[in-house]
Amino acid sequence: MRTRIGRVATLVVAIACMNADTALAQNNIAELTTLPRNEYFTAGKPVMDLYILGATGRQGPLRVNQDITFLELVAHLLPAGVGSVPAGVKQISTMDVYRADNQGRRLIYSEDFRSILRGEVSPPSLQHNDMVIFEHIERQKRLTFRNVTTAIGAASSLVLLVFRLRDL
Repeated sequence: MRTRIGRVATLVVAIACMNADTALAQNNIAELTTLPRNEYFTAGKPVMDLYILGATGRQGPLRVNQDITFLELVAHLLPAGVGSVPAGVKQISTMDVYRADNQGRRLIYSEDFRSILRGEVSPPSLQHNDMVIFEHIERQKRLTFRNVTTAIGAASSLVLLVFRLRDL
């Protein structure tokens, strides 16, 4: 009995969500605030849907106000590479925006994420159905004192192992 009630409740919720998505697609105005996706908008204002991928705290479809600022979007998504950089690590963070046209999706914006945050480069203007991809790469600096001592320690351990195996 409990299983049937659960299935019926799930079906009712799924139908309600489909009806809500249809109503919003027709109006392009957010009248409901309980949709099954990430949201960051104010009810009654024009909205747009973005698709967020990559190194962020929140991925997938995202419904936002059309007048959202870049910093508000960043604060909501929590992309990697924002904050302090550990010693001995080089971080590369990029933001790419793809826009759909008649020939599919094409890259319209690609920039270093930190330069956008520093204000050296203007952020992109986002439109409905844009795909935003955040990439983040961390690389160790090539030669540091710690790396050199680790390599010397590993090499000396291998040399000792060879000498001990040879004496057997």
